[in-house]
Amino acid sequence: MSDATVIPNEQAHHYDLTLDGRVIGHINYRDDGDRRVIIHTKVDEDQTGQGYGTKLIVAALDDIRAQGKRAVTLCPMATAYVTKHDDYRDIVDPPHVLDS
Repeated sequence: MSDATVIPNEQAHHYDLTLDGRVIGHINYRDDGDRRVIIHTKVDEDQTGQGYGTKLIVAALDDIRAQGKRAVTLCPMATAYVTKHDDYRDIVDPPHVLDS
C-alpha cells in the first residue's frame, strides 16, 4: 500500500483517504450525542482490493476512540470489520441504541 493517509474532515462529516495528494475514498458519518455513526465507506473503483477501505475504517475507529466517543456502524463494510475484530468491541454500540 502506498502512502495513503486518512484525514478527518469535520466540516464535511468525512474521513478522507488521500493518495499522492488526491482523495481516493472517504467515510461518511454523523454525530449523535457522544456517538459517531459510520454511514458509508467509499473507495474509488480503481483503488479497490488494496486494503484502503480497511485503512479508512481503522483510522476512523482509532479517531473515535481518541475523542472518547462511541461508534455505531451502519455501513456494511465497517460492521463486517468490527464483527471480525474484537479490539474495537469496547467502543462499538449496536445500531438499536440510535432508536432511544
